[in-house]
Amino acid sequence: MGIALLDWSRLAIIAFLYIYQMATPNKQTKQAAAAKASGAENKSAPLISTGAENVINWVIFALYSALLLYMSVNHEPWRDEAQSWLIARDLGFIELLKCLPNEGHPPLFYLVLMPFAKLGLPYTKIYIVSDLLAMGLAWLVLFKSRFPLYLKIPMLFSYFFLFEYAVIARNYGIVMLMLMAVAAIYDKRHELPLLYGFIIFLLFQTHVLAFCTGAGLGLIYLVEVVREKRWSVKSLGAMALMGAGGLAMVALLLSAGMKSSYTKLATDKMGAVTDAMGNALLLDKSSGMVALFLYLLLVVALFRKPLVLLFLTVAVAGYCYLVAFKFQGAIRHHGFLLTFILAAYAYATHYQPLKQFEKFAWVEKGGLIMLSVLLGIQMLKGSDMTFRDLEDNFTDSKNAAEFINNNGLANYEIVGHRSYAASSIVPYLPGKKTIFYADQNRSTTFIILDTVFYNNYMKYSGDYAPYIAAQKFKNLDSVLLVMNMPIEYPAFLNEWEPVYQTIKEPIQRDEVFVIYRHKKLQ
Repeated sequence: MGIALLDWSRLAIIAFLYIYQMATPNKQTKQAAAAKASGAENKSAPLISTGAENVINWVIFALYSALLLYMSVNHEPWRDEAQSWLIARDLGFIELLKCLPNEGHPPLFYLVLMPFAKLGLPYTKIYIVSDLLAMGLAWLVLFKSRFPLYLKIPMLFSYFFLFEYAVIARNYGIVMLMLMAVAAIYDKRHELPLLYGFIIFLLFQTHVLAFCTGAGLGLIYLVEVVREKRWSVKSLGAMALMGAGGLAMVALLLSAGMKSSYTKLATDKMGAVTDAMGNALLLDKSSGMVALFLYLLLVVALFRKPLVLLFLTVAVAGYCYLVAFKFQGAIRHHGFLLTFILAAYAYATHYQPLKQFEKFAWVEKGGLIMLSVLLGIQMLKGSDMTFRDLEDNFTDSKNAAEFINNNGLANYEIVGHRSYAASSIVPYLPGKKTIFYADQNRSTTFIILDTVFYNNYMKYSGDYAPYIAAQKFKNLDSVLLVMNMPIEYPAFLNEWEPVYQTIKEPIQRDEVFVIYRHKKLQ
């Protein structure tokens, strides 16, 4: 009942603000209209809104931050969040760089986590990091972008920017943060080229699937420097920073040691792309062809700004290549297509249209309206997905770890199986407790994503854990089995008794646990 009330209250407030914006021309709108009439469109629009819209922006920011914090406090981190946290906590900088090829991720998010993890912030507070990043994005969108309010509202409260890229502490949200940071200083990219280049350098360090966004921005910067003859030591330095960021990413990709079963060619390449489009715009991969058509309309609506189209073409083409030939991903990866189109529209507000197409401003505005409607639909459609995390456990790892800690079992030798699920409990254990991952036959904290892992992580049944425990540990009375599947072999069931079992299946369905302790001989 309380969740339903919160859900409808949120929607009522957003609807009010949306209607207010559409019905009331504000100071910024009037200034933009006057600028357009005088032929100075996009030249002097203020980056920070004033008056009534400024008040509304702060109300939205407060509402977004409060809702985000409430949802984050009630979220249980899953194994991917645990993996990032453990790597940041347990490795030094050089060790991190050596580890990243196996992870397939650039270093930026780990470096952001490192101070918090190494200074002793409890893992249960990891949401502080992701919330700060999400609130930073919200501030840039509300106060430093030229988006109309009717786009800002559904964007921030959409599935991706309220939950998937905000509540879940991964390196996805930081991509949009960097893209909007670029937009925030876009007018000054030639006045502050080194700062601009550094932000794009950081963009390259966010996520592999965002590689071509940095390449696209670097390319249009180069085009502008050549066309406008802006050569200088600083502009060359900016391009050197961008190039260094890109080369670092390429080096990471070339040295990645992931198994081909993880990084693979899609059997249906066009299907992989349309699935990504469907998830990105409509949260439904079965609507991929419809979403692809809508995405193309959004792209065409930017036809008056060719450099923006160049950025978007490079970004989307590179992404589609990776999805079709390397990694098909899930909805969290597909959402990048949404971030790319949003970034393109943010950059478009800083460009003058081609003179022969000045009178077609309504096409670009139509794109903005279409984008806001799609985000509004996504906001409503994703509401159930978002708020389900308040009703159900995202994972049972926290409950399982609390059972271990509260019953004095953390000092036992812990055998985890399957390793990918068992790893999600490790950050809750005291100190830097390692566990023995049965399917990898080694003791670590985080999962080492090498060929040993990919060859074995789905290979063994639940009966492998008690078998390997008997091979590795002499005193089984001090051994705990933490498993996401039950023991089935009768002889092992006679030796091991379950002391904990997940009661209700969580959202992350394979992070359910059965904990066994060895039966003492009578």
